Amino acid sequence: MKITLENIQSQLISQKADAWIMLDYENHNPTFRALIGNKFLTRKILLAIPAVGKPYIIAHVIDSAFLKDPETLSRFDLVLYKTWEEMLQAERNHFSDYLNVL
Repeated sequence: MKITLENIQSQLISQKADAWIMLDYENHNPTFRALIGNKFLTRKILLAIPAVGKPYIIAHVIDSAFLKDPETLSRFDLVLYKTWEEMLQAERNHFSDYLNVL
């Protein structure tokens, strides 16, 4: 099965899961790369694929230059952070719908 957003969301729905969240650093995760493309990324980046709705990326502002192309923005919303604290707050804000432990 080819890795696509549609296939992932279909699997999430069939498994009754809220979302799939994955982490990458310097674009080394092959699944992450299959979804967003081979981009020059230098910081921690998170990709959240909800079962229903538009997936989004939490990325450092430095890497946003490589994520603002029309194809990426048409497929993903972008949430940007500058500091570790902002990254953690973005995780709490955006992942709280998926996890009861936050």
